[in-house]
Amino acid sequence: MLKAVIKRRKGDNLESVEETNGSASHGLPEQKSEASATEDMCAHPGSFGDMCFLCGQRLIEQSGVTFGYIHKGLRLNNDEIDRLRNTDIK
Repeated sequence: MLKAVIKRRKGDNLESVEETNGSASHGLPEQKSEASATEDMCAHPGSFGDMCFLCGQRLIEQSGVTFGYIHKGLRLNNDEIDRLRNTDIK
């Protein structure tokens, strides 16, 4: 079984591309571990209420800067704010 990992920009999910020898039984366990790895690797760039808007995990601690003037309950962490500042606005 050959695996290749495709890296994306920070904040995007990592995807795993899998090539098998034609056996369909290898696909299901890999999908489960990929989903749990995505949840474990999430940096929680921001939240809406008490839920991360990237992975959907409920957050116990509230961290980041509130953006109540945009929408009540919206919070972004400092890394996400820096990323958004550096993006080109068209």
